[in-house]
Amino acid sequence: MKISPHAVSTLFVLAWVEFRLSLHTKSKAAETPGAKEGNIRSPEDFRKLETKVEEIAELQNRRLDDSDNIGFECELKSDDGFNMKRVCSPSDPNKDAYFNFPKGIVIGQWNPVCNYGEGILSVGYATRREPPFPSLNCPLGNGAVTFGISNIASGLYSSVTGGAYNVASGIYSFVSGGENNIASGELSSSTGGGDNNATAKWSFVSGGKKNEASGKYSSIIGGSSNKATGKDSFMGGGNKNIASGLKSSVIGGEGNEAFGYISSSTGGYANNATGLGSFVVGGHSNEAFGYLSSSIGGAGNNATGIYSLISGGENNEAEGMVASVCGGISNRATGEYSSISGGEGNEATGNFSSISGGELNTASGDYSSISGGNNGTASGKDSSVSGGFKNIASGLMASVSGGESNQAAASKSAVSGGANNVAKGTAEDDAGVCSSISGGQNNVAIGMYSSVSGGYKNKAKAMRTSILGGKKNTAIKKDTSIPPT
Repeated sequence: MKISPHAVSTLFVLAWVEFRLSLHTKSKAAETPGAKEGNIRSPEDFRKLETKVEEIAELQNRRLDDSDNIGFECELKSDDGFNMKRVCSPSDPNKDAYFNFPKGIVIGQWNPVCNYGEGILSVGYATRREPPFPSLNCPLGNGAVTFGISNIASGLYSSVTGGAYNVASGIYSFVSGGENNIASGELSSSTGGGDNNATAKWSFVSGGKKNEASGKYSSIIGGSSNKATGKDSFMGGGNKNIASGLKSSVIGGEGNEAFGYISSSTGGYANNATGLGSFVVGGHSNEAFGYLSSSIGGAGNNATGIYSLISGGENNEAEGMVASVCGGISNRATGEYSSISGGEGNEATGNFSSISGGELNTASGDYSSISGGNNGTASGKDSSVSGGFKNIASGLMASVSGGESNQAAASKSAVSGGANNVAKGTAEDDAGVCSSISGGQNNVAIGMYSSVSGGYKNKAKAMRTSILGGKKNTAIKKDTSIPPT
C-alpha cells in the first residue's frame, strides 16, 4: 500500500501517542491497589489501534489517488539559488488524473477577512501581512478567480488575473492587470492601466488611466480621464474626451466630445461633433452641428448646415445646406450649396453662390460669385464680381471685372474696370440690357446694348450706341457711335 509521506508521519505520531498512553495506564494500575483490569491497555488493544491506523492510511491514499493507484513521490530539488525545495509529483506521469475541489483552491496565504465563494481559485502573495488589512486576494463570487495582489472578484464567475487592488464585481466580469481598475458591469472587462472603470454591460477599458466606459457595449483604449457614455461608443486615447452619442467615437486629442448619433471627433482640442453623423478632425474649438456635417482643422469654426463642411481657417461658419468654407477668417456660407474658399469677412448668402477670396465681399444672389477684391457685392442672380474695391453686380447675369466703385445694375450688363462707372437700365423699358463699360471714370451706359470704352463722364443713353472715349460725350440717338473727343 502506498502512503503519502505526510500521511505516514501523521499516523506514526498517532500510534506512538496511543502506545505511550497504554503504558502509562498499565503503570498506574500496578501502582494503585484495587485497580480494575478493564482500565489496563492490553496487546489486543494495541493491535486494534494498528488496524485503525491502516484504515486511515488506506482512506488517505484513496483521497490522493482517487482509487486509481496514482501515488505521489517527493524529492528534494534545488532552485537557481541552490536552495533545496521539496517537490512532489505523480509516481506514474503516464496515468491521467483529475483533481476535483468543489469549494476551491487557495494558493498562498489564506485571507481571514474574505468570505470565499465556491469553486474558486486564488493565487497570490501577501505583501502586507499585518491585520486588519492584509494584501490578499478575495474571490467572493462563486466560480471566481483571483491572481495578483489585493484583488477582489465578487461577481458570479468573475475573474481578476493580475495586477493589484482591482475589482471585478459584475457577473462574468474580467480584469486583467493594472491597478485600481473596476469591472462592475455584467460581462464587462478592464485590461491594464490604472483607475479605470467599466461599469456598463459588455463595456471594455484597455489601458490608460482614469477612463470610464459607462455606455452599453462601449469601449475605451488608452488615454486619460476619457468617458464613453453612449451605447456602442468608442474612445481611442487622448485626454478628457467624451463619446456620449449612440455609436459615437472620439480618437485622440483633448477635451473633445462626440455627442451626435454616429458622430466622431479625431484629434484636436475642445472640438464638438454634435450633429447626427457629424465629423470633426483636428483644430481647436470647432463644432460640426448639422446632419452629416464636418469640420476639418482650424479654430472656432461651426458647420451647422446639413452636409456642411469647413476645412481650416478661423471663426468660419457653414450654415446652409451643403455649404462649405475652405479657409480664411470669419467667413459665412449661409446659402444652400454656397461656398467660400478663403479670405476674410466674406458672406455667401445666395443659393449656389461662391466667394473665392478677398475681404468683406457678399455674394447674395443665387448662383452669384466673387473671385476676390474688397467690399464687393454680387446680388443679382448669376452675377459676378472678379475683384476690385466696392464693386456691385446687381443685375441678372451682370458682371464687374475690377476697378473701384463700379456698378453693373442692368440685366447682362458688364463693367470691366475703371472707377465709378455704371451700366444700368430704367424701370420703364428695361433699358441697359447688355450694356457695357470697359474702363474710364464716371461713365454711364443706359441704352440697351450700349457701350462706353473709356474716358470720363461719358453717357451712352440710346439703344446700340457707343462711345469710344473722350470726355463728357453723350450718345442720345440709337445706333450711333461717338469717337474719342
